[in-house]
Amino acid sequence: MVAHLFQGSFKKQLTFMQLVSKLKEPVITLTLENVTPEEWDQSTSSRPIPSSACGELPAGFNIPVFPRDVQALLDNKQPCYKTPKYRNVIVRVLYEAVAQYTMYPTNADYVQAVKSLISKYPFLKDLEGNGYVSEYL
Repeated sequence: MVAHLFQGSFKKQLTFMQLVSKLKEPVITLTLENVTPEEWDQSTSSRPIPSSACGELPAGFNIPVFPRDVQALLDNKQPCYKTPKYRNVIVRVLYEAVAQYTMYPTNADYVQAVKSLISKYPFLKDLEGNGYVSEYL
């Protein structure tokens, strides 16, 4: 297209293309200021830590609603946890629910979420052990 605008002049084509590329680039100006160590300590200590990074699960953690197909299987008490597809969906939805409270869930957070899942759907409980090891793993 540029060749049609500037027929026979490669130099004009090149100049035009360079001008267009300069106009596309955003101009950012940074001004750096010296900061004393005291100012740095004061600004970093007053900065709040985001709640999503260090929250805790509430005591009554509510199990979220699952996608329709999984929710229908759970409501009908079918062993959907035996199918990897549905098991992965359950784990993903639980993780997303836990991640709303803390970005870095601890072992206790996972155990609490799985215990809440088992209390809502008792047929998911393991027959051996403490009842939630296979759901947690």
